[in-house]
Amino acid sequence: MYHIRFAKKEDVEKIAEIEKVSYSAPWSQTAFKFEISKSQAGESIFVVAVADETNEVLGYIMGDKIVDFIHVSNIAVVPTSRKQGIGNALLSKLEEEALKLGMSTFTLEVRAVNTSAVNLYKRHGYEEKGRREKYYENKDDAIIMWKKDKSL
Repeated sequence: MYHIRFAKKEDVEKIAEIEKVSYSAPWSQTAFKFEISKSQAGESIFVVAVADETNEVLGYIMGDKIVDFIHVSNIAVVPTSRKQGIGNALLSKLEEEALKLGMSTFTLEVRAVNTSAVNLYKRHGYEEKGRREKYYENKDDAIIMWKKDKSL
């Protein structure tokens, strides 16, 4: 089992490892340290899933507060723990924390070829609102998705 909590500076090394095996153009440890600082200052939301027994970081998600919406900027789960609901739980937690702040609109970009991620976001109520051609470093297109939580 695992639990979800806010990211800490001590998590950076493991987060960067997950990032490296998840993306072809990974963020640096410095970037993650900055993102954790932003979260601690209340400018964003950065949470991690942590294994209960080993205290190992299994995945993370972050979202920036942009005026009146959250931009989901990064999510990844360690490959050996994928397809176990961790990404779903992380996205739910980010949305829950945003709602506590009175923010109920979310946006993100996702690789058009990443059908698992697209389907995860659709299950959460995100809708495709546009595309960015050749958005990613390998020229993959991005799908722009938005969600408005109507509970607020």
